[in-house]
Order: sequence, then C-alpha cells, then structure tokens
Amino acid sequence: MNDDLMPDEETNLALLPIHQLKDEVQFLHAVINHAGGPIFVKNAHSRIILANDSFCSLFGLIRVDVLGKTKPAEAGFVL
Repeated sequence: MNDDLMPDEETNLALLPIHQLKDEVQFLHAVINHAGGPIFVKNAHSRIILANDSFCSLFGLIRVDVLGKTKPAEAGFVL
C-alpha cells in the first residue's frame, strides 16, 4: 500500500475520496484474511460482521452463514 493512501493524524477519513477508502478497506480485509489465526469481529449489537478464512475453516463454516449471527449456535459453532 502506498503511504499516500494512509491518512495522517490531521486528515479526516470522511474527506478522502471514495476510491481511496475502498482501497483501505480491501487492504485491511486482505491483511485480516491472511492472518494465521482465526479472527472474527462483532458489532455493538453482538452480530458477527467479519470472519476470516481461518475462523471459517476452524469451525467448518461458510462466511455467508456466519455474518450477521449473534449466537454461536446460530452460526453453527461453539466457542
């Protein structure tokens, strides 16, 4: 990733062009997805909003079946 895509402390993300924000999101998803361990993120409503390949593989799940779930049993796994 180019340094020019990274906002400095004084730059408001809302001011970045949409294509740069999309690049940032794609980069972060790639980093998370290629991490060696399982990663998942829940939002303020306890819904899973992100799950990487390692997480899905560990529990034998498909990402689309996990996203949006709030309870482990809904997604087909138990922590």
